[in-house]
Amino acid sequence: MHERGSPKFELVPATVRGGIAVKDSRKANAYRVALATGNAVWFIGAYVGILTDSSDTAGKLGLSEWIGPKGMMAPPHSHTFEAEGFYIIEGNVDITVGGQTFNCDRGDFVYVPKTVPHEFLVKSATAKFLVTITPAGFEEFFRDLSEGPAKAPTWPFDGGQGVPPLERVIDVGRKFGWKQEAEPRELSAAIRARIFSAPAYTGPAFGLNGALIQFKATREQTEDRFSVSEWQAPGGWVLPNARYDGQSTTFYGLDGRFVVTLEDGSRLAVAAGDLVHVPAGVLHSVSAETVLARVLVIANDSVVEDAVKRGTELNRPFDALFGQRSSNAAVVGDEGWANG
Repeated sequence: MHERGSPKFELVPATVRGGIAVKDSRKANAYRVALATGNAVWFIGAYVGILTDSSDTAGKLGLSEWIGPKGMMAPPHSHTFEAEGFYIIEGNVDITVGGQTFNCDRGDFVYVPKTVPHEFLVKSATAKFLVTITPAGFEEFFRDLSEGPAKAPTWPFDGGQGVPPLERVIDVGRKFGWKQEAEPRELSAAIRARIFSAPAYTGPAFGLNGALIQFKATREQTEDRFSVSEWQAPGGWVLPNARYDGQSTTFYGLDGRFVVTLEDGSRLAVAAGDLVHVPAGVLHSVSAETVLARVLVIANDSVVEDAVKRGTELNRPFDALFGQRSSNAAVVGDEGWANG
């Protein structure tokens, strides 16, 4: 489990990389996890980095990063309590949900409602993907069945090859609501309607001060659980002074580099594969510091989604967004966004 600090974020010793102070400690409420580091275990032949857990999001959302070789898979199963979302970072993965198989590449997202049978299989030489779990807590299942801590994935892939016996998985799974689904079963039309996928470069798109924001999953689509959006911005773009009461926000770097700046001036870099988690109520700003930067934003409430939709221009062409600031796009003033 993470070590937690006081209710207000505290400063911890920072290292400097490229002129940017970065915190690799999780003792502060706002924290950064560098590429392939942190709270990771070997699990069913995969490197599983637990990026946020129940203690980070008040039990609302867990996020893990999976890296595995070809053939790494999860057998057909379901969750009594949790819904899941899969976002592919690299490689090719078959994700089967309720009998429907989605062949997923980089940038694709698939949502799995609770109680729905699902499985996945890595088809490429290796694959990396993010898994959201709501509510949080299921990360303890990974820890209970893990083969021990993992400092980093190693290539060629030589760690985590052991898979626990199915009998043990079923036994441990009982206390977490994990169920083996040995036989296909019919799903109601209402449940089947909640299953969805969002291929790369699809989803509602909005312009915000010259940035393009594309939602892979909205709160409505995820049954009021979380939202997932891709943010693309040119160098120099800034979203100042955001504070979201009741909502934690997680930034996962895709390309280029964003920086999250806290109220005390600490700058947390978000390059490709890095993560910064900002708890509810913490004032922060976000800036793009390379020619083009892309980041995945995962929020466990609707504040970001609502703010983006209230004050932005829907579905503006990409080149128009970067060439000018629209007259009716949201312009965030020095006072920033706040709620509550």
